[in-house]
Amino acid sequence: MNRMQLSRIWIISCLIAVFLIFSAGLTCAQNITISGTVRTVTGTGVGSITIRASNGQTTSTTVDGTYSLSLPGGWSGSIAPEGQYLMQPQRHEYNNVTTNITDQDFVASPKLYMLYSNSLTAVKQGDIASGDFNGDGKMDIVVAGLEHDKKTGNLVPSANIWRNEGASGFTQLVAGLTGVKNPALAWGDYDNDGKLDVIITGDTGSALVTRLYRNDDNSWPVVTEAVLPGVKHGDIAWADFDNDGKPDLLIAGEAASGRITKLFRNNGDGSFTELGVSGLPGVSQCSVAWADFDNDGRMDFAIAGNSDSGPVTKIFRNDGAGQFSDINAGLTGVGSASISWGDYDHDGLLDLAIAGERADSVKITRICRNTGSGFDELDLGLPGVTGTIMWGDYNNDGHLDLALAGPQGPAETAPKICHNNGDGTFIVYPITNSEIGLSGLKMVWTDFNKDNKLDLILCAETNGSYAGTLTYNNVTATANTAPGAPSGLSATFDNNTLTMSWSAAIDPNTPADGLSYNIRVGTSPGADDVFSGMADLSTGRRNVLAPGNAGFNLTWKLCNLVTRNYYWSVQAVDSGYMASAWAAEAMVNPDSSPPVIGISAPSASLTNVGPVSYTITYQGADFVTLSNTDVSLNVTGTANGTVSVSGTGTSARTVTISNITGDGTIGISIAAGSARNFADDYAPGAGPSATFTVDNLSPVINISAPSASITRQGPVSYTITYDGCDSITLAQGDVTLNKTGTANGTVSVSGTGLAERTVTIDNITGNGSLSISIAAETGHSTAGNHTPAVGPGDAFEVDNTPPVIEIGEPSATITSAGPVTFEVTYSDATLITLSEQDVVLNKTGTADGTVSVTGSDPGSRTVTISDITGDGALGISINAGTAAEDLGNTAPAAGPSDTFDVDNTAPSLTIGEPSEEITRAGPVTFEITYNNADSVSLSDEDITLNLTGTAQGTASVSGTGLTDRTVTITDITGDGTICISIAAGTAADDLQNPAAAVGPSATFVVDNTAPTAVNLSVDKTITNGPDVIATFDGSTDANGVSYELKVNDGDYEAATSPSRVVPLKFDDGVHTIYVRALDPAGNVGPAASAQFTYDKTPPQILSFSYSPSLVSAGDMMAARVEATDNFEVVNVIADGVYLTKGDDGVWTGNVVTAEALGSHTVYVLAYDEAGNSGSVGWTYKTARAVGLTNRALTDPIISAASDKFVFTVWGRVTVTGDPNNFLVDDGSGKFIKVHYKNHNLSNTDYVSARGAVDVSSNPPTLNAYVVKRHN
Repeated sequence: MNRMQLSRIWIISCLIAVFLIFSAGLTCAQNITISGTVRTVTGTGVGSITIRASNGQTTSTTVDGTYSLSLPGGWSGSIAPEGQYLMQPQRHEYNNVTTNITDQDFVASPKLYMLYSNSLTAVKQGDIASGDFNGDGKMDIVVAGLEHDKKTGNLVPSANIWRNEGASGFTQLVAGLTGVKNPALAWGDYDNDGKLDVIITGDTGSALVTRLYRNDDNSWPVVTEAVLPGVKHGDIAWADFDNDGKPDLLIAGEAASGRITKLFRNNGDGSFTELGVSGLPGVSQCSVAWADFDNDGRMDFAIAGNSDSGPVTKIFRNDGAGQFSDINAGLTGVGSASISWGDYDHDGLLDLAIAGERADSVKITRICRNTGSGFDELDLGLPGVTGTIMWGDYNNDGHLDLALAGPQGPAETAPKICHNNGDGTFIVYPITNSEIGLSGLKMVWTDFNKDNKLDLILCAETNGSYAGTLTYNNVTATANTAPGAPSGLSATFDNNTLTMSWSAAIDPNTPADGLSYNIRVGTSPGADDVFSGMADLSTGRRNVLAPGNAGFNLTWKLCNLVTRNYYWSVQAVDSGYMASAWAAEAMVNPDSSPPVIGISAPSASLTNVGPVSYTITYQGADFVTLSNTDVSLNVTGTANGTVSVSGTGTSARTVTISNITGDGTIGISIAAGSARNFADDYAPGAGPSATFTVDNLSPVINISAPSASITRQGPVSYTITYDGCDSITLAQGDVTLNKTGTANGTVSVSGTGLAERTVTIDNITGNGSLSISIAAETGHSTAGNHTPAVGPGDAFEVDNTPPVIEIGEPSATITSAGPVTFEVTYSDATLITLSEQDVVLNKTGTADGTVSVTGSDPGSRTVTISDITGDGALGISINAGTAAEDLGNTAPAAGPSDTFDVDNTAPSLTIGEPSEEITRAGPVTFEITYNNADSVSLSDEDITLNLTGTAQGTASVSGTGLTDRTVTITDITGDGTICISIAAGTAADDLQNPAAAVGPSATFVVDNTAPTAVNLSVDKTITNGPDVIATFDGSTDANGVSYELKVNDGDYEAATSPSRVVPLKFDDGVHTIYVRALDPAGNVGPAASAQFTYDKTPPQILSFSYSPSLVSAGDMMAARVEATDNFEVVNVIADGVYLTKGDDGVWTGNVVTAEALGSHTVYVLAYDEAGNSGSVGWTYKTARAVGLTNRALTDPIISAASDKFVFTVWGRVTVTGDPNNFLVDDGSGKFIKVHYKNHNLSNTDYVSARGAVDVSSNPPTLNAYVVKRHN
């Protein structure tokens, strides 16, 4: 094969490769196989299961559960089994499978439960409890925890009761429960009224609470008497530990003071009393549970949780009399705990299931088997869990199964049923698929649809933190059937203890030892108000799903009961918590005797109107019905009264006799039948009682005449006499002082004994008369009768009127030196003693003078003020005691009198500020203001100009009136300052006091010198916007300068340096900025100027060219650009390369081509000095460079490749005389013509040349853009 053929093949291969770069091919792959096994949870293969891929292909499992599914290679999708089983996992997912995959197994579990509803409140950190609170036979729900606020989306504490409506689902009640997080909930009938109440603990967000809510049918009020410690992360449980019929409380959790576990006794009135238990550790993240584990008829309890010393699990035995002891069971301590009692092996002994996290953080679930002498902790392979465990017979086979919910490991959270095989082993079945990521921390049994199968309700969260309260319907095949009712009921009542016993019941599925029993005890037929069974009183259907309140015992005691008739019954409860009908009701009738009644002595032996009371006591009474009609009055004389009965309870009543009248005696008798006991024995009658005396005669009181008939100051006294009194209580407050005019005084009472008292009036003032009155009940008899009110007594006169003094008007209203006189007159005076010392001179300002008194007339005196000086006002006042009348009343003080003015001050004047602070020629004015002037004579001659420098001016005065003048300075010249002074005597007051001289005034500046020239510069001389910054300064002036700026022929405007000039409003071209300085007087300095060029017009690219048009990647390419601008093009850039401007104005340069093959664009930017740019782009192609022989270039196939490749030739040069062309011989004798401008080669030069081939010429021509000499 010659070189020509090889070159031809190579070129064809290159062309194919180029075609393949832009084409896609299809490949075919073989099928792959996915295989595995479907097994039960015990490992047994499951046959006939359809395995379906997401593309529709299917296969079925063989009898041993294996399958193999063939799918296309590269397949992506999922496969999943179909059928009646719950599969783990639900499916397997795949992506681009290219090889066979094995061990794709599935675990098949029976579908025990199906999700029914998620319509209940969705909560996090929550708890839930199920119970039939309204007795309609349908299980209702209470749920609490963090709920999403529908308005804000925030998590908020909540607590809600949901009523089961049957087929229509659940309805949320408006119960008003306090919202909590980290709660614990429990239903219970704390008040034995047959209705379920609810207790809630938790964290409200601001406080820890434990609140008991009473079921009042349509409302849920808080039981305020139940004061219990608030806890979170806790648990709470009801049980009657002291066998008094009232459910007590066990509370554990994290309180404000730390971890606690406390036992509270139910007092029966809504309140609870804490009972101390020795060795009881406080726990949180805990669980508590009651049970009679030793079948001794007393409720014991177990606790588990985190204590201050670590996780604990303990059992406490009820030793009676309120005492509990730790049995030291030796069980593994767990935190985040859940515990549950149940007889899983039907040996009649309650076993304990525990779950939680050990101290080493390992989750466990253990069965602690009750051996009768202790507990054996068994590890039966159950999943360890932190959440909820609970016993219940989910499939009604008579065996207790164990349900659990909560985290079980790093990736396992699905709730499960641990199926009890009846032989001490369990099989674990999931309730939901693990992939759902459902983690139910709290779970309860319920039977929401009344199908006699245990359903489930979960407070759950998913892996995505979605919260839900989910209802799961039990879909197993067998419904529960009720046990038979117990028989052989018998009871005794001794020493206030009711002992009940019965024979064991029979159940179709649950062995007799696995049945618990539930008791109700009431005070009337069909009632349970002594010991609530929390079950329907007619049908026996349980209101809670739990073992019976008597545990697994066949006898039970209630203690500390009152003696009366009791009605009771019992029912059996099986492993599915279904109860039998109530056994035929039994009654116990203890022996009893009628109540004993007693009447006390009267509360008083003597009275007038009462009330008087008797205490009626009862012994052995359970009901007291004493009323007013049961009481009769035994009376003598005219005595009588009204009977009333008060009091509650069963031990006493109070009979009160009130509204008593007349005189004589009164006693009482009680009719028979006013009380009875529970056995309906009625109390006999009682009486007559002891009597009390009634006396209604009143004592006598009198007021004597006053000790004086007239007085000025007193004292004056009255004698008060009493008759028939056993005590006198007359006090100051009982005496009323009767007054006329202004007369007044002070009352006091003195004296002792039972006959009289003295009332004295002293500190008497005013004018008029005084007398007294005495209030009722100041004298008293032993029977309680009192003296009546008496008065008023005889009055006495009070005289305290002094002589009258008056000061006349001054003899002058104004003066400078005086004298001025005042006439002083007296009325009702018999003696006048007025002297200079009694006269007070009242002064203002600096006014002063000398006082003298003259005159001897019996009714007047003259006061003269002389030697008057200063300025202000003068008047007089007269001291008290300058005259008296016959009874010794003296004249009061008088004054102050009217005043007269004293004036010795000349007028004043002020010179205002100049109207201008600086001026060139004026005028400038000064405002002259006069005060207290009665005449103004200011003229031009009174004005003196005070001048500095060369400043000059002329003063003139204008204006009229007594307050203002204007001085105007005109004809102002020169430089300097001017102010004025005013001569004395330009004004006078009415007393001819002359005004003083004033000045010099404030000055003003005279300025007639312009500022110096300005220094001006601009930040750029050419721009395309947005602004030019002008900077200027340098002008000086003695009085300061400001600046003005304008552009071109515009108006000057005030400016500060630097100033921003916006040229966008101007045309392209040269513009001039002018700046000048001004001083405050308005003198303008010479203007400075600066120019800038505004250019917004971009350059234009007139032409551009490049060569070659086809080039090898990475080679150089020549560019040629012609551009113009209205000012000047300063730079041309092609693909980031600055081109060079030639003398002819053309810009040239070389551009490196792109490395990749194909079409590319070169962008050219032309810039002018202002920064404006014009642009243009052109497209070129890069191609592969192929080296060929000269003969190959002559092959016709090159025509097909000439626009796709760049070719390179090698050889010796033959110069033809053309500076732009030469010939190349590669040794084959075949010449190729090469075109390359100004090649400057010589004959025999050895070169390589690269370019595009033109095969149409003869010889073929290589238009080279690269030529290299290789000599």
